Amino acid sequence: LGQSGKKYLAFFGGRHLGAFSEEHTDGSAYVYYNDLWLYDFEKDRWMEAPTIGPRPPARDHHGAATVEDQLFIYGGRCSEKRQKNSVLADVWSYNLISLRWTLHEPVGAAPMARFMPGVSDIIYHDQPHLAIFAGETLPGSTKRTTLNDLWVFNPHTGIWSELFSSTCHEDPQSIITVTEASEVQSQSMDLLCLASGFGCVLLLFAGLKKFGYRQVARAKESFTLDEPLLE
Repeated sequence: LGQSGKKYLAFFGGRHLGAFSEEHTDGSAYVYYNDLWLYDFEKDRWMEAPTIGPRPPARDHHGAATVEDQLFIYGGRCSEKRQKNSVLADVWSYNLISLRWTLHEPVGAAPMARFMPGVSDIIYHDQPHLAIFAGETLPGSTKRTTLNDLWVFNPHTGIWSELFSSTCHEDPQSIITVTEASEVQSQSMDLLCLASGFGCVLLLFAGLKKFGYRQVARAKESFTLDEPLLE
């Protein structure tokens, strides 16, 4: 959301396969990006958002959402290698007024690093939060490191709250739901562990509003913005 209240489609990061490279062959096969582009629906064109100061590390397979008119990104993958340091767990926000990225340092416990998370904005305890659900971590494989936990992040306090722990490695028949402090009701639950292909669908909240892939609708033109947004 810009200064005049105009809305844009935001597009951050992504990757593409380098020239003469093959997928899943080595750690340098892909080129990763950390640029931010904005799509103007009225003018049908892309503009590269100007950035003052540091910006997030390059990545793909991250999640994004708008919280209080700012673009938030979370997590992602920064290398083709299936190693622990190939996945991220950081939270950044971009302000269209100041043109700056802000790194939100967590206070206390935080979700483990992951890529392909489902991300959305929600209201939790009457305050705006960033919600993340599921994804996949490294090292490992989809069969072993898939997650289905649910966390919410308060950008004003830096506090993460875990609302649901991951149960991907548990027998669904053994999971029970507590309905009241004095009553435990046994249920059979089919918990969906989402980490497939090139995206993760957030089922518990509103759908994703922003995407982190480099293939998008083609506009009539693109240009680099060299003056303040939305004069």
